[in-house]
Amino acid sequence: MQDLRGGAPRRFKVDEQWRSPDLQLSVLSKHADPRMGETVYSLTNISRAEPSPTLFQVPPEYTVQGKVPMDIQRIERIERKPPR
Repeated sequence: MQDLRGGAPRRFKVDEQWRSPDLQLSVLSKHADPRMGETVYSLTNISRAEPSPTLFQVPPEYTVQGKVPMDIQRIERIERKPPR
């Protein structure tokens, strides 16, 4: 589309978003910018079934070595001062 004053064509940025209220997330998002091109984010193959419990099990070959509680690690990082 040309400018009303006869100038260069107008360029538009376009955003489109499809949201699923049931899933409470965006299933499609498009952003089109004439300078940067188009970016598309979409969810596909969505499964509403319960995930397999094995996804949440620790592998048998996994071992914990030198475990330090997370709150102690956080405090140590805060107390450490950068070298001068």
